[in-house]
Amino acid sequence: GNARNLGMDAASGEWITFIDNDDWVEETMLEQIDGIINQYKINCVIFDYCTIGATEENKSVSRSMYKGNDGPVSLSNCMIYARNHTVGKVYNLSKCREKNIRFPLVRRCEDVAFVCRAIEACGSAYYYKVPLYYYYQRHNSLSNNTKLDETDMVRAFNIVEDSLRDKYPKEIKEKSITDILYGGVLM
Repeated sequence: GNARNLGMDAASGEWITFIDNDDWVEETMLEQIDGIINQYKINCVIFDYCTIGATEENKSVSRSMYKGNDGPVSLSNCMIYARNHTVGKVYNLSKCREKNIRFPLVRRCEDVAFVCRAIEACGSAYYYKVPLYYYYQRHNSLSNNTKLDETDMVRAFNIVEDSLRDKYPKEIKEKSITDILYGGVLM
Protein backbone atom coordinates (compact mmCIF):
# COMPACT_ATOMS: atom_id res chain seq x y z
CA GLY A 1 0.00 0.00 0.00
CA ASN A 2 2.78 2.42 0.80
CA ALA A 3 4.36 1.94 -2.65
CA ARG A 4 0.99 2.63 -4.29
CA ASN A 5 0.56 5.76 -2.16
CA LEU A 6 3.98 6.97 -3.33
CA GLY A 7 2.92 6.30 -6.92
CA MET A 8 -0.29 8.26 -6.44
CA ASP A 9 1.67 11.15 -4.93
CA ALA A 10 4.11 11.19 -7.85
CA ALA A 11 1.47 10.79 -10.57
CA SER A 12 0.89 13.86 -12.70
CA GLY A 13 -1.82 12.60 -15.04
CA GLU A 14 -5.58 12.74 -14.79
CA TRP A 15 -6.09 8.97 -14.41
CA ILE A 16 -4.45 6.21 -12.39
CA THR A 17 -4.44 2.44 -12.54
CA PHE A 18 -2.28 -0.15 -10.84
CA ILE A 19 -0.28 -2.88 -12.58
CA ASP A 20 1.70 -5.31 -10.45
CA ASN A 21 5.31 -5.86 -11.50
CA ASP A 22 4.78 -9.42 -12.73
CA ASP A 23 1.49 -8.75 -14.53
CA TRP A 24 0.70 -7.19 -17.91
CA VAL A 25 -2.18 -5.56 -19.80
CA GLU A 26 -3.67 -5.69 -23.29
CA GLU A 27 -1.79 -3.43 -25.71
CA THR A 28 -4.98 -1.49 -26.43
CA MET A 29 -6.17 -1.24 -22.83
CA LEU A 30 -5.67 2.51 -22.46
CA GLU A 31 -7.24 3.20 -25.85
CA GLN A 32 -10.32 1.14 -24.94
CA ILE A 33 -10.64 2.76 -21.51
CA ASP A 34 -10.22 6.24 -23.01
CA GLY A 35 -13.07 5.52 -25.42
CA ILE A 36 -15.38 4.61 -22.54
CA ILE A 37 -14.36 7.66 -20.50
CA ASN A 38 -14.97 10.01 -23.42
CA GLN A 39 -18.25 8.43 -24.49
CA TYR A 40 -19.82 8.10 -21.03
CA LYS A 41 -18.09 10.93 -19.10
CA ILE A 42 -17.34 8.45 -16.33
CA ASN A 43 -14.73 8.74 -13.55
CA CYS A 44 -13.98 5.06 -12.90
CA VAL A 45 -13.80 2.13 -15.30
CA ILE A 46 -13.86 -1.41 -13.94
CA PHE A 47 -12.76 -4.18 -16.29
CA ASP A 48 -12.14 -7.91 -16.12
CA TYR A 49 -8.86 -9.79 -16.00
CA CYS A 50 -7.29 -13.14 -16.79
CA THR A 51 -5.58 -15.18 -14.11
CA ILE A 52 -2.49 -16.93 -15.41
CA GLY A 53 -0.89 -19.87 -13.63
CA ALA A 54 2.50 -21.46 -14.19
CA THR A 55 1.55 -22.34 -17.77
CA GLU A 56 -0.64 -20.66 -20.40
CA GLU A 57 -3.06 -23.58 -20.11
CA ASN A 58 -3.84 -22.39 -16.57
CA LYS A 59 -5.50 -19.21 -17.89
CA SER A 60 -9.01 -18.26 -16.81
CA VAL A 61 -11.16 -15.15 -17.09
CA SER A 62 -12.12 -13.57 -13.79
CA ARG A 63 -14.76 -10.92 -13.25
CA SER A 64 -14.05 -7.65 -11.48
CA MET A 65 -17.72 -7.42 -10.50
CA TYR A 66 -19.48 -10.37 -8.89
CA LYS A 67 -22.63 -9.39 -10.77
CA GLY A 68 -23.26 -6.94 -13.59
CA ASN A 69 -23.38 -6.24 -17.29
CA ASP A 70 -21.44 -3.94 -19.60
CA GLY A 71 -22.37 -0.34 -18.99
CA PRO A 72 -22.70 2.32 -16.34
CA VAL A 73 -23.02 0.91 -12.83
CA SER A 74 -24.64 2.61 -9.86
CA LEU A 75 -22.40 3.35 -6.91
CA SER A 76 -24.73 1.20 -4.83
CA ASN A 77 -24.04 -1.83 -7.05
CA CYS A 78 -20.31 -1.06 -7.04
CA MET A 79 -20.30 -1.12 -3.25
CA ILE A 80 -21.92 -4.54 -3.25
CA TYR A 81 -20.48 -6.26 -6.32
CA ALA A 82 -17.04 -4.76 -7.12
CA ARG A 83 -14.25 -7.14 -6.24
CA ASN A 84 -11.66 -5.75 -3.89
CA HIS A 85 -8.56 -6.02 -6.00
CA THR A 86 -7.03 -2.73 -7.09
CA VAL A 87 -6.11 -4.04 -10.53
CA GLY A 88 -8.75 -4.03 -13.24
CA LYS A 89 -9.80 -0.49 -12.48
CA VAL A 90 -8.93 2.99 -13.71
CA TYR A 91 -9.67 5.88 -11.35
CA ASN A 92 -9.90 9.64 -11.84
CA LEU A 93 -6.89 10.67 -9.78
CA SER A 94 -8.08 14.17 -8.88
CA LYS A 95 -11.35 12.76 -7.48
CA CYS A 96 -9.36 10.36 -5.27
CA ARG A 97 -7.08 13.18 -4.15
CA GLU A 98 -10.03 15.46 -3.32
CA LYS A 99 -11.33 12.85 -0.87
CA ASN A 100 -7.82 11.88 0.33
CA ILE A 101 -8.28 8.24 -0.69
CA ARG A 102 -5.11 6.39 0.30
CA PHE A 103 -4.02 2.82 0.91
CA PRO A 104 -3.73 1.92 4.60
CA LEU A 105 -0.38 0.75 5.87
CA VAL A 106 -1.20 -2.95 6.28
CA ARG A 107 0.81 -5.92 4.95
CA ARG A 108 -2.02 -7.25 2.81
CA CYS A 109 -5.70 -6.62 2.04
CA GLU A 110 -4.95 -2.91 1.47
CA ASP A 111 -7.07 -3.21 -1.69
CA VAL A 112 -10.13 -3.92 0.46
CA ALA A 113 -9.81 -0.53 2.15
CA PHE A 114 -9.11 1.31 -1.10
CA VAL A 115 -11.43 0.08 -3.86
CA CYS A 116 -14.94 1.04 -2.69
CA ARG A 117 -13.74 4.32 -1.21
CA ALA A 118 -11.98 5.21 -4.49
CA ILE A 119 -15.02 4.28 -6.60
CA GLU A 120 -17.25 6.32 -4.29
CA ALA A 121 -14.85 9.29 -4.54
CA CYS A 122 -15.00 9.03 -8.34
CA GLY A 123 -18.79 9.36 -8.20
CA SER A 124 -19.50 7.35 -11.35
CA ALA A 125 -18.46 3.98 -12.71
CA TYR A 126 -18.66 1.85 -15.82
CA TYR A 127 -18.23 -1.91 -15.95
CA TYR A 128 -16.43 -3.05 -19.09
CA LYS A 129 -16.92 -6.80 -19.12
CA VAL A 130 -13.76 -7.49 -21.13
CA PRO A 131 -10.50 -8.92 -19.74
CA LEU A 132 -7.74 -6.34 -20.28
CA TYR A 133 -5.40 -7.28 -17.44
CA TYR A 134 -3.31 -10.43 -16.97
CA TYR A 135 -2.73 -11.42 -13.36
CA TYR A 136 0.14 -13.84 -12.89
CA GLN A 137 -0.70 -16.02 -9.88
CA ARG A 138 2.43 -16.92 -7.93
CA HIS A 139 2.10 -19.51 -5.19
CA ASN A 140 4.71 -17.76 -3.04
CA SER A 141 3.16 -14.28 -3.23
CA LEU A 142 2.26 -12.26 -0.14
CA SER A 143 -1.46 -12.74 -0.79
CA ASN A 144 -0.91 -16.52 -0.74
CA ASN A 145 1.18 -16.52 2.44
CA THR A 146 -0.65 -18.85 4.82
CA LYS A 147 1.48 -17.72 7.78
CA LEU A 148 -0.31 -14.37 7.92
CA ASP A 149 -3.64 -14.23 9.74
CA GLU A 150 -6.89 -12.41 8.99
CA THR A 151 -6.04 -9.32 11.07
CA ASP A 152 -5.29 -7.12 8.05
CA MET A 153 -8.52 -8.19 6.32
CA VAL A 154 -10.56 -7.18 9.37
CA ARG A 155 -8.69 -3.87 9.74
CA ALA A 156 -9.13 -3.07 6.05
CA PHE A 157 -12.84 -3.86 6.07
CA ASN A 158 -13.29 -1.72 9.20
CA ILE A 159 -11.87 1.23 7.24
CA VAL A 160 -14.45 0.68 4.49
CA GLU A 161 -17.24 0.27 7.02
CA ASP A 162 -16.28 3.40 8.99
CA SER A 163 -16.02 5.46 5.79
CA LEU A 164 -19.14 4.34 3.94
CA ARG A 165 -21.69 2.79 6.30
CA ASP A 166 -23.64 6.02 6.89
CA LYS A 167 -24.13 6.63 3.15
CA TYR A 168 -24.38 2.97 2.10
CA PRO A 169 -25.62 0.96 5.12
CA LYS A 170 -27.43 -1.75 3.13
CA GLU A 171 -24.60 -2.06 0.63
CA ILE A 172 -21.89 -2.36 3.29
CA LYS A 173 -23.93 -4.99 5.12
CA GLU A 174 -24.24 -7.03 1.91
CA LYS A 175 -20.59 -6.45 1.00
CA SER A 176 -19.41 -7.56 4.42
CA ILE A 177 -20.85 -11.02 3.90
CA THR A 178 -19.09 -11.48 0.55
CA ASP A 179 -15.80 -9.88 1.62
CA ILE A 180 -15.40 -11.54 4.96
CA LEU A 181 -16.38 -14.99 3.68
CA TYR A 182 -14.20 -14.67 0.58
CA GLY A 183 -11.27 -13.23 2.53
CA GLY A 184 -11.59 -15.86 5.23
CA VAL A 185 -11.64 -18.70 2.70
CA LEU A 186 -8.56 -17.30 0.95
CA MET A 187 -6.68 -17.05 4.23
